[in-house]
Amino acid sequence: MAQLDHNELGEPANGFRFKFLEPPEYDEVLKLLEKYLYPSLSHVGYDPQFPDDWNQLFLRMMKRGKNLSYIAVDTETGEVAAVRMVDLVEKGVVSDLNGLSLFKDKKNMDIFELCGDICKGWDIFETFNIAEYADMFGLTVDEKYRRRGLATEMYRRGLNYLQRRGIKIVKCSFISPFTRRAGHKHGYKEHQRRYFHDCKNKEGEILNPSSDPTDFIDFGYFDLRNREIQ
Repeated sequence: MAQLDHNELGEPANGFRFKFLEPPEYDEVLKLLEKYLYPSLSHVGYDPQFPDDWNQLFLRMMKRGKNLSYIAVDTETGEVAAVRMVDLVEKGVVSDLNGLSLFKDKKNMDIFELCGDICKGWDIFETFNIAEYADMFGLTVDEKYRRRGLATEMYRRGLNYLQRRGIKIVKCSFISPFTRRAGHKHGYKEHQRRYFHDCKNKEGEILNPSSDPTDFIDFGYFDLRNREIQ
């Protein structure tokens, strides 16, 4: 992968500068994910006692040379205000981001298997006749920076960059109605959803019986082929 130029994410705005994720920010980003992203998985059974599984998965993703993740930084304090994890998926290349081999906690394994089951039979390469796509994971905004349009801005800048890079399709998933709303503002198209009470493990048990039965986790995509850069 070519060297990333932070300027490709655009000029600073509204008190934030935008840059690609680099090693000095890894620890801070993991803390942000652990505080905000992983708990959102409680809808499908995440236990906050076991964040290390997901930390190891994202750390491997950061270090593996295909990391397209980017962050928003408070220009005054230097604090990471938001992060969007993005991975490059290539046709014919087996991913090493396999939670079933990395994870130790069964509940985390169940969540990982659930995501695979929801997307079962969806061959993105075949559907769109492409050789690669970007896979977006949990957009996370620190609570002190929310209600300032940062989630929507992170989508706009990230999709613009990926489009300029030549990416045609971006896979994405949502478990939060708030980030889902931001995604729909930029053309997100749902492919498949699973209501929380239909989210079950191999034993047929609901992953979180106390979750809202009217809400859901869904997977879909952004089609950048005819999108106007914004």
